[in-house]
Amino acid sequence: MKHLLLLVILLLCLSRVSAQNLLNGPEGVVRDADNLRWLVACYYGQNIIAIDDEGNHTVFAENLPGALGLHLCNDVLYCTGHEPHMLIGLDIESGERVFEMPFGANTSGSGIASDDEGHLWVGNQMGQILSVNTADTTYTVLASGINAGPQGLVYKASTNQLLVACYQLNSPIYSVEIATGDVNSWMPTSLGNFIAMSGAPDGRLFLSSWRDNTVRLLQPGGTELVAVATELDQPAGSAIHETDNVIGVAEFGGNALTLVQLWGTGINEPDSPAANVCSVTASPNPFNPTTRVAFELDAPGHVSVDIHDVRGRLVRRLLKATLPVGIHGVVWNGEDEKGRAVSSGCYVCTVHSGGYRRLVKLTLLK
Repeated sequence: MKHLLLLVILLLCLSRVSAQNLLNGPEGVVRDADNLRWLVACYYGQNIIAIDDEGNHTVFAENLPGALGLHLCNDVLYCTGHEPHMLIGLDIESGERVFEMPFGANTSGSGIASDDEGHLWVGNQMGQILSVNTADTTYTVLASGINAGPQGLVYKASTNQLLVACYQLNSPIYSVEIATGDVNSWMPTSLGNFIAMSGAPDGRLFLSSWRDNTVRLLQPGGTELVAVATELDQPAGSAIHETDNVIGVAEFGGNALTLVQLWGTGINEPDSPAANVCSVTASPNPFNPTTRVAFELDAPGHVSVDIHDVRGRLVRRLLKATLPVGIHGVVWNGEDEKGRAVSSGCYVCTVHSGGYRRLVKLTLLK
């Protein structure tokens, strides 16, 4: 039984989906499930932007200099700030401040985590993990010496640990024992430059790396980081939409929120070899009326090439075949499965084989 992770990047083409894109240096992201929206902290905008499921932007909170990490705990939205270095709590309904706690100089960070009982932890640039007492607005140092630059924190309930992703090149993922503060290397990586990490209730971890502008998935009990979104523009924080099995990724360099939808099919394919999709390009792009998608395989295998719209709906399956090693191409004429011309806008072409995925963003102009 091979577990296939089908990936579709759902790009919020904000000029088309919403009247105005208010994102400016987006960093942290949370999914506010009760209010059917995403909340995004903006470093340069010094605010938090709410994005509903139709893509409409509104300002949730303002006057947040250097807004970085976001975390939702017990109906309070916590935000770390840079210059001044502070942890701020906002009422999730009104956006009003209900908590403020200053840190010392150079102690801001983007990683925030909590457990089911409301215990709160924050990572900082000094290589420390701080335990925050929200009742009396104080903190203590739980762990120190993580000099690789803590960026992402996730609480692991099964072992009562914090998992820490760091920015330093080739940095491992660390674990911090809540009971003792002991720090250990939890999983080595050859990547690093992790700018953020988020967790799903089922134990999945999502890590954003600026080394190759990719978001990777670590399955529960797994030891391999699998790319689920590539060619992003400085991916930062992410959050899970449990109902739709979607993660929202802030693109710091692109001033966008990108949605990545994942499906696990559990299809038994004993005779379906997977080729590594090395690259994918499209030319011309933008295009009208046709574009050629070219991709390279480093092994023979079953490959499918799909076009999706910004809502994640399948527009056209361009190819499903077994292909040899080498460079291949397929042309899209801007039509859907029924031969109807599609409208101008943003689309995503995904080339996938087994667990390997590559995508290219397409723009159709008329």
